[in-house]
Formats: sequence, C-alpha cells, structure tokens
Amino acid sequence: MARRSLIVVGIWSDVAGGDGAGRYSLPLCASKQDTRPSNRYTAPSFLPAMTRIMNHVIEFIGNHWWLVGIWGAFLAALLWDNSRRSGGSVSAAMATTLINKQDAVVVDIRDKKDFSTGHLANALNIPFSNFAQRMNELDQYKSRPIILVCKTGTTVSVAARMLNEKGFNTLRLSGGMMEWNAQNLPVVRK
Repeated sequence: MARRSLIVVGIWSDVAGGDGAGRYSLPLCASKQDTRPSNRYTAPSFLPAMTRIMNHVIEFIGNHWWLVGIWGAFLAALLWDNSRRSGGSVSAAMATTLINKQDAVVVDIRDKKDFSTGHLANALNIPFSNFAQRMNELDQYKSRPIILVCKTGTTVSVAARMLNEKGFNTLRLSGGMMEWNAQNLPVVRK
C-alpha cells in the first residue's frame, strides 16, 4: 500500500525528517484503517503567517532605515525626557544614607491600609489618590530631598513629576517597599 505524505515548508530545518532546505516529509496515515495521529512533528498552523509577517517587517526596515532611525531616536528622547522629569531613582542603601546624612523626607504614596502594614520610619503618608490636593503639605520640606515610595517603585513617577514642576528635589525609591522588604530593612507597623 502506498504511503501518503505531506510536505510542509517552514523555517526550521533541523527537525527530524527535514531535508535541510526547510521541507519536512510527515506521514499522514499508515493506512486507511490506521487513523491514529503520528508521533512525528507537525508544524504549527501559524508558522507560515508569522514567517510572512517577519519577512515584511525586515523588508520594511531595510527599505526605510531612515524612518526607523528617526522613530528610534524619538522613542529614546521620549523615554529620557520622562525619566528626567520624574527625578532620579535611588537604591535602598542610598535612601538610607540620604535619610541619615541629608535629612531627606520620605513620602509614602500608598493607601492607608498598605501604609499600616509597614512603612519607613518617620514617613509621611499622602495617598496617590489625593496627592494633588495634599501636595501643599510638603511646602515646608522644599529645601530637603524628598524620597517617594510606593509598593513597587513604578507609581511614584507621576507624583515625582508633579513635585519637580513645583521646584522640589525628588527621588524615587527603586523597587519600592517590595525591594525594601526583600532586603530585610526595618519597617514601622501601625
């Protein structure tokens, strides 16, 4: 009985049964009575579409390298400007040094519930949800560095940008309270 085969064109040439040129011979069925699927590799159905898309992307980049370069420069400038506006970030060790040596003020922008589970000593709690309304509470600390703290270190960038526009010297705690706790640094619980 003749054996039927399926030829699949793909991008992987090192699969068993391949001929080195990206073609694979996969048996469909041994006979009409044997309808069990073969244990041999079958190419995913999305593979040809993904290959076409990647070929188009590579062709576009090759043909329009100057446009891709301008887009990359614009993206880099946007990311640089965003990080500059939201202030620098400091590690937990550097934050400890700033608190002890330069009398930095710690502002925790997590909500009251998270703040009570553990926060840095002498930290002020101004939840992010009403940060814009309560920013004036920080006017007395304008001459001192302000370290902003949140849970993971990502939410503080908006608050830092708001304070920087008002002339404050703000820094973000890198990794937030998760990083502080991971380093087993002291926290105050209320």
